[in-house]
Amino acid sequence: MVQLAEFERSTFSEDRELLDRSSPLRSSPPSSYSRPSSSRLSPFVGSYSNCDSVDELCNRLSRYHRQVRDMVSTFGNIQIDDETRDIINQTVPGPRSPLQFHCIHGTNVVILKNGRLAKRRESFCKGLAFSNRPIEIDENVCLRLCEVGTSWSGVLRFGVTNEDPEQYRDTPVPTFACPDLTTKDGYWAKALPERYSNEGNILHFYVNSQGELFYGINGSQKGMFLTGINVRLPMWLILDIYGNSVGVEIID
Repeated sequence: MVQLAEFERSTFSEDRELLDRSSPLRSSPPSSYSRPSSSRLSPFVGSYSNCDSVDELCNRLSRYHRQVRDMVSTFGNIQIDDETRDIINQTVPGPRSPLQFHCIHGTNVVILKNGRLAKRRESFCKGLAFSNRPIEIDENVCLRLCEVGTSWSGVLRFGVTNEDPEQYRDTPVPTFACPDLTTKDGYWAKALPERYSNEGNILHFYVNSQGELFYGINGSQKGMFLTGINVRLPMWLILDIYGNSVGVEIID
């Protein structure tokens, strides 16, 4: 554990130095600058024997990745080479935790079925819901439209956001995804075509490494839905259970 902690501190320090050197605020990079290599991850090879569990190691590595991503976001539009970006965006080893709905949501939403079902209990709006964790690149997300009404107009809006839902823990969740959130940086969402908004339909989608979201209905691909998504930062699922959409369930 001591070896792992020392590695994390040294690696985090090196990456902050890298970003400082790469920042456009500097007049020129130092001549001694050298690019980090994936070989820096080699201390992990001998670290497993010193950990209480593999899960603990995965959690530490995950926290390190979040720190580096936060640094990239803070420094803004800096130039990072492909190898460094691969290190930042690599998948954390270990099993993927189940996708559920976040405990933070719109005021008209209730979360049921151990976090797998989000339902709007009244009105036609204030139905925002988020995922409990970021989704991964190429992760297939499947949603069942388990309840669709006829009393309103409009249907489900869906997409992704780079903004952690935790930011709404002490502030009100916005009323709508469109335009309340989609006019801000870091949010991508729009309405599901109304012809597909039928009770029992299964909506599935994924975001590829080019920042494109592709979707389908009941196993049939329908094409590209959103573009320009920032895949360099974590991506949380965002749903607006709006209008005639009433209940949405995450399924495997």
